[in-house]
Amino acid sequence: MWYCWGDAQVGRLQRRGRQSAGFHDIEVWTLPEPTRFAPGEELEAYLAKVCLRAYMAEMPESARLDFLHAVAEAMGGPVID
Repeated sequence: MWYCWGDAQVGRLQRRGRQSAGFHDIEVWTLPEPTRFAPGEELEAYLAKVCLRAYMAEMPESARLDFLHAVAEAMGGPVID
């Protein structure tokens, strides 16, 4: 699945997927913002894999979990805007 940031037009993305990538049957849609997560594990998994991946890769493994918890707590709620 490919996701485009910003105010993408659904029709344009469908054409682009068919033309440049060779896909024939694709679905493209936009998501409402802000995105809400369940607190705890769901939010932290998203943060670790999407938002903080590069930062965490540079840290010693022993420091990653504490960092992740601190970021999630500092957010004030499980919402990505």
